[in-house]
Amino acid sequence: MFTAKSLLFYPDDIQITGLSDEIILPSAHFMELLETFHDETVLYVTLTNPRNQLRYLATIGLSHDHDLNTVYMPLWIMDQMQLIEGDNTIIIEKADVMDLPVATRIVIKPLEPFTGADLRSCVEEALMNLHSIQEGMTIPVCINESWIILVYLETVEPAALSRIVSGEVDVEFMEEEEVDLPKPIALTAALTAEERKKQVRDAWSKRILS
Repeated sequence: MFTAKSLLFYPDDIQITGLSDEIILPSAHFMELLETFHDETVLYVTLTNPRNQLRYLATIGLSHDHDLNTVYMPLWIMDQMQLIEGDNTIIIEKADVMDLPVATRIVIKPLEPFTGADLRSCVEEALMNLHSIQEGMTIPVCINESWIILVYLETVEPAALSRIVSGEVDVEFMEEEEVDLPKPIALTAALTAEERKKQVRDAWSKRILS
């Protein structure tokens, strides 16, 4: 088992752009897992929170040499798995995706106002960075450098858990949810990088606890 930490706290300089489902493993475990893959172009792994048995299908990205026990992952994935401060233990195993279908249709419920923004293109661009999609998840979508909104994945077809590969996916919206929604997360340019990270982290944490 490993300790999960947000990529926001990764000690090295890495460029984090857009949505991602890639995790950074300790080098030793990275090499150990790599030997179990053969001709796969995407290295899928299952993350399990032993406290509540919540799972997420992630992918292996980079490796690190900082310690033997820490796995760095996107904060939004930690939120989905309800990983909380002081209780971030996870199990990582190679995932079998042989029978996992490719997503063909996704119905999305916006949780933030989006009038005047091209939400469809922003969502489609965000999904291009993911390798799987699952019903019931809430994902952050970057509208621009100062605006992040949350969207809820209401329906995923042909299966509740599906792969995303190159090609178009039919994205639909529950547009009746446009009114009476919370205000978007505003990240002002005056904030420092650390303040900006904290604001996003606090906003997501409050949503989980509400």
